[in-house]
Amino acid sequence: MVDAPHSPPSPRKTLHVIGPDCQERFLAIEHQSAVALRDVGVMWSGISDLVKPYEISRAQPTFHLALYTVAGSGWVDVAGCPAEIGAGELLIVPAGTPCAYGIRSARWQVLWFHLALSTGIGQALRGRAPVIHAAAFTARLQAAMEGFLVEARGSDDGARRAVELNAELIGCYLERELAADVDPRSAAIRRRLQQLWDEVDRNLRHPWSVAALAGHVHESQINLYRLCARHFDVKPMAMVTRLRMERARQFLRETDEPLKRIADWIGYRNEFAFSTAFKRFSGLSPRDFRRQAKPGLGAGRDPG
Repeated sequence: MVDAPHSPPSPRKTLHVIGPDCQERFLAIEHQSAVALRDVGVMWSGISDLVKPYEISRAQPTFHLALYTVAGSGWVDVAGCPAEIGAGELLIVPAGTPCAYGIRSARWQVLWFHLALSTGIGQALRGRAPVIHAAAFTARLQAAMEGFLVEARGSDDGARRAVELNAELIGCYLERELAADVDPRSAAIRRRLQQLWDEVDRNLRHPWSVAALAGHVHESQINLYRLCARHFDVKPMAMVTRLRMERARQFLRETDEPLKRIADWIGYRNEFAFSTAFKRFSGLSPRDFRRQAKPGLGAGRDPG
């Protein structure tokens, strides 16, 4: 069943309609260990699982809004923005911009932040135009926010430290996404590249080449070099090598598997090619790395 088109309220007036079945959880910004959130200008934030009715209209908001859609979709009435926001997208509304938004699908899960006018990230958002674009850090933000919410209920030193770490992660992701780059095309490209690296990480055994990587993101090889340099400061195959070496370190540290098998798992034709690449990358041979990482390993048990 398709929902009937919604007529949004005028953003020239302030309106808050939040139905009784909407579920919202709010981050304790005032928590003693949430300094990192206050430093970047977060005034209020939460995770909302919404059902109808839900609609918000603000005539003259006194804060910047960042709203991430995790699942479902919402309608948007903001000058210059699309009329709908879907999963994986981010709505940025600078302070003073009339705006209205609400739920369009049956359910709508969002992460949201109210940011101070001129503190932290707010300085970068002043004077910006409102925008909806693909978000790069939705899943990571959600995980950090969930961790914050859970740990903020505790009172022991471990819980306070966990709150502090999650607050720092949230602040870091917000700064990387909002303060550094709110250009829609750049955000979309960064997201595509991150998806590419995720695919490589899942399939390290695949015979990756620059041509294969470029084809995966529908770019020319030359353009892929440019995009990787701009967004990750790395050459395409250097990123593949980094991911392979990170996995190799895990295998060497945590298992007794022979080098030949590790080489096959991460995409090298034999243990000699793997050993050469590993030493070039880390400065140690795989055997020396394993001995340092596992000092109890006797010479007679060296699986390499």
